[in-house]
Amino acid sequence: MPDLGTHLASAWLAGRLWSLWTRIRGRDIYLFCAGTALPDLLSRAPHLALDTLGTRYGFNLQYLTRPLHTPAALLLVSLAVSYLFEARTRARTFAALALGALLHCLLDACQVVGPNQGYLWLYPFSSFSPQLNLFSGDRTPLAIPYLVGAALLMEGLLRLRRSKSNPPSCVPRSPKVIHE
Repeated sequence: MPDLGTHLASAWLAGRLWSLWTRIRGRDIYLFCAGTALPDLLSRAPHLALDTLGTRYGFNLQYLTRPLHTPAALLLVSLAVSYLFEARTRARTFAALALGALLHCLLDACQVVGPNQGYLWLYPFSSFSPQLNLFSGDRTPLAIPYLVGAALLMEGLLRLRRSKSNPPSCVPRSPKVIHE
């Protein structure tokens, strides 16, 4: 799988690129990034943290956490999480979280995985797992410096663009008059 750093850097870059065409609040980009981390936080983190318990008591925790890495479950979790926010921002919150989670799935679908692996998009109903085989999941940490660099460059360009569209006021202030 692309690591969490790659997912977050890709999401930040995608969100900032998206903000070139439409006005996006910073909070929505943060939620988009959180949505990109959501699949691994729901499925990978518990599996890694509690794997020794599963080994000790003879059950595979992956059967419980794997369904949380599917698009359908991620949409439902995004909907549930959006209800923790105010009603007036709920739709935007759901959209940002869901789109981030789906970007995560898209990035995972681009990697090369073995024949016995995959993400089982329709689990438990099907073992269908489309993979585009564009890059190896083990090599994605090598992309983090480039993604972070591109994100920083994008931030600089956006700030420059914002400063040119909103120049500071050139009207001089009147000096304060001190009454004696």
